[in-house]
Amino acid sequence: MALKTASNPALEKLQRALVLQKAGDFEKAQRLYKQVLKKAPNHPDANHLLGVTYRQLGDPMMAIKQIQKAINIANDRAPFYANLARAMSDIPNADNESILALTRRALDLDPSLIDAWNLHAISLSKCDMEDEAELIFQRLIQRYPNHPDGYRNYGVMLREAKQHEKAITFFSKCILMDPNGSEAYVLLAKSLQDNGDFDKARDFLERALKRFPENDDLHHEFAKSCFRDGNAIDGLESAEFASTVAPRNPDRQVTLGVCLLAHTRHEDAIDAFKKSIDLVGGNHPTAEWNLSLAYLGAGNLTKGWEHHRARFSADNLPVICRKFNKPAWDGESLKGKTILVHADQGVGDALRASTLFSEVIAEADKVIIEGSQKLLEPFAYSFPEAVVRLASFEADTMEATIDDYDCHTAMADLQCFLRPTVESFKKARFPCLKARPERVQELYGRLPEADEKPIIGISWRSRNLGSARVRNYFSVIDFAPILETDECIFLNLQYASLDKEIRYLEHKANRDQFFHFRDVDQFNNLLDAGAMTELCDLVVTAPTSVSDMAALHNVPCWSFGDPQAHFKLGQEVSPWYPSMNHTAITPDQTVVDLVPEIIDRLETWKKNFSPEPRLKRIGL
Repeated sequence: MALKTASNPALEKLQRALVLQKAGDFEKAQRLYKQVLKKAPNHPDANHLLGVTYRQLGDPMMAIKQIQKAINIANDRAPFYANLARAMSDIPNADNESILALTRRALDLDPSLIDAWNLHAISLSKCDMEDEAELIFQRLIQRYPNHPDGYRNYGVMLREAKQHEKAITFFSKCILMDPNGSEAYVLLAKSLQDNGDFDKARDFLERALKRFPENDDLHHEFAKSCFRDGNAIDGLESAEFASTVAPRNPDRQVTLGVCLLAHTRHEDAIDAFKKSIDLVGGNHPTAEWNLSLAYLGAGNLTKGWEHHRARFSADNLPVICRKFNKPAWDGESLKGKTILVHADQGVGDALRASTLFSEVIAEADKVIIEGSQKLLEPFAYSFPEAVVRLASFEADTMEATIDDYDCHTAMADLQCFLRPTVESFKKARFPCLKARPERVQELYGRLPEADEKPIIGISWRSRNLGSARVRNYFSVIDFAPILETDECIFLNLQYASLDKEIRYLEHKANRDQFFHFRDVDQFNNLLDAGAMTELCDLVVTAPTSVSDMAALHNVPCWSFGDPQAHFKLGQEVSPWYPSMNHTAITPDQTVVDLVPEIIDRLETWKKNFSPEPRLKRIGL
């Protein structure tokens, strides 16, 4: 008669849960681990593996809490420390020194743990010990040439060192060795994008999703890729899927939020950004910056301005973050004080901020305006009461080199104090910028029949043709039919235009209908650009600084592109620029789709055209 062995239900559940976990069914595995812990709350393996499932489901904070509990119960298990290090690595702004200490402890307990070596090398690279990390990766690859993790993790280090071509090679090798390991697909897609191969990345992600249709990491990366390319309509579904699978992953909430924001679903976007911030304990500058934009798009200026300074800490924003010895202006009275107003973003943002300068000048004893070289002339001419000078700071430390003022403020922070409500925008006086009258009249004399015909300034693209902006811009071939509108003078306001673009438009336009002043550098000479703008009765443009110049010189402007809800502040017409009419494209459109509508609008506009406002503006 065979002997019967006593069953161990807890062990059996643990084993079943582990099988499910290895098969990728993390939620079912998690339920079984919780059942084990209900009977045996101090079971170290159940606590540890439950923590791992939390990480696999995108909740690193819960993973850390659970694995730490396992370590408190059994502090001699190397995998516990390795997986705690892995979970901590998933936290934004992770403490790399603490992670490195955990990997060292794991290796002290088990020097043969390959995962710990991989994590240790990654941690070394993040602690600026790349040479030591590289030696470990190379040794691991030599010792375990068929182990894909070594190739993948070496690729991670190379990617973080911005050696994108090499990273792509190692991730590709990892995929060849383990075609069923989806993580390497995600990393390869990221590296392709880092390398600027956006079309390849998008194509690769689409193919990878056919292989792994339920992989939430790939869906998340695909959503980010779509948003980056300006095709949020294609990415929203994937963003929603990824955030549903891992609702406690802060980065996925940000991705969901920006896709929702692109669809002008402001309240839903606000919820996503707030959730992301809560998930990391309140410090997520990228989420906070996007939260600011969402509030502004919804028309909530108080909340929008409250979070606006997050731009200085957010990732991948072209913001100039300077350091000063003097205090930042907090909105208090400027009577008897000197204030420095400094540019912190691009030319378009600085131009928009100029709508606020007159109010600061009226209140302060002295105003110093610092900006880039091309801003000096137009600002000095338009605001003679202020001192206008080139920005002065140390390039390596960003510390100011002059402190002849009592307080300072970034240009983009003026609005937080001076524009608390939509109604307060009415304080702005237009035109905000001025052009030299003699230059305006000299340029006007070059246009035949200008006294009788409408003059329409045109611009079709930006100098920056990044993939995320392409849908907002026209090619000259697409734009040319607009110039076939009869009895109009079209004046080129396109800065940094190419000779071949000008030749094409000259060829396509009716005779004496398209004019390009080759001796005017509109990109670097904004005073001349302003003079040319003042010649126009109407400006028709893609969403570039050409539209800012038109509005600031109080010239009627039609612009076309993405909704720009944060610029419209919940209004039909942006309070920033009353003379601008912006037509928003839907997520499945490009501006090219609007060309027939633009032509029809021009025909209607011509019927009511009068040169009187223009002639009065230029003093004729």
